[in-house]
Amino acid sequence: MKTLSSAIEAHFNNSWLNARAVLIIKDGTIIYEKYGDGASQKSRLLGWSMTKSWLHTLVGIAIKNEFLPQGLDTKMELPEWSDERSEMTLRQMLRMSDGLNFDEYYVPGADAPNMLFVEPTVSMNGKIESRKNGKGCFQYSSHTTNLISRYLKYVFEKKGRELDYLTFPTEYFFKPLGMDSAVLETDPAGVFIGSSFGWATARDWGRFGMLYLADGIWNGERLLPEGWVNFTSTPTVTSKGWYGAQFWLGPKERPPQEDPNRVKRCDDIFPSRKNPDRSWLHRAFPEGAFAASGFEEQQVIIFPKANSVVVRLGQTKEVVVNNRFFW
Repeated sequence: MKTLSSAIEAHFNNSWLNARAVLIIKDGTIIYEKYGDGASQKSRLLGWSMTKSWLHTLVGIAIKNEFLPQGLDTKMELPEWSDERSEMTLRQMLRMSDGLNFDEYYVPGADAPNMLFVEPTVSMNGKIESRKNGKGCFQYSSHTTNLISRYLKYVFEKKGRELDYLTFPTEYFFKPLGMDSAVLETDPAGVFIGSSFGWATARDWGRFGMLYLADGIWNGERLLPEGWVNFTSTPTVTSKGWYGAQFWLGPKERPPQEDPNRVKRCDDIFPSRKNPDRSWLHRAFPEGAFAASGFEEQQVIIFPKANSVVVRLGQTKEVVVNNRFFW
């Protein structure tokens, strides 16, 4: 414990890392909790792309409660799509293997900032088309997550229950877990911004991690479908073992055997898959761990072998030199 305390103290003392909170849960008990200047147990902290893992959870809950009777094979039959895109399934979308022509670059005028800050809705009204031969290639995309959110809204709309979509996260996810601080923002069209804008205290982010550590069961009640956590933490084909379903992955005891020619073909179709190199994140986690991960190093890391969850929140600025991240 002394070594752990020393390591975390050093982390907080490094002003460049700008840590806001660290929380460690072991065997269901908080064994370490520390906050940076200006933050406390009551501070709602932004998860950025950790919110994708919340949206993924909402899909699982919707399947469990039979809002999506076809489950992962549900087709994305959005009214704004009238081509082959409507044949894509939730399974493909959750694994970000949909082949949509969207690049996750954050520079002025690029797809991602336009989606979040310029377009009237994060679904972009169906304007993003498929990239030739891209279907089946893993391509990390915030737009994909927001399209899933838009589809959930459409499912409720078809049932005449649009307002229930807005209360769905609170009633079916946050309240059962006691995540009283959790907030999931919508865009002006009323679509949850599932890619980016989820807020919660460190303890409530920890509760979220505990749901996955417990295989989707909370207080004896199954909230996620049986097998959902296994689906979540199984590597997506062509992701090089780095990504599951809306969660990042650590190494596996038996690494997936990827077809190098297929991986290269996907790299050629989606050059942004290679820039910057995210392999360090995969290598940094212990074997079998998986994580909700967000911009500026927001992390909820689930360690099943150690029966532990680690939450780290902060504002760490990324520096890229020669296509590699540094802190």
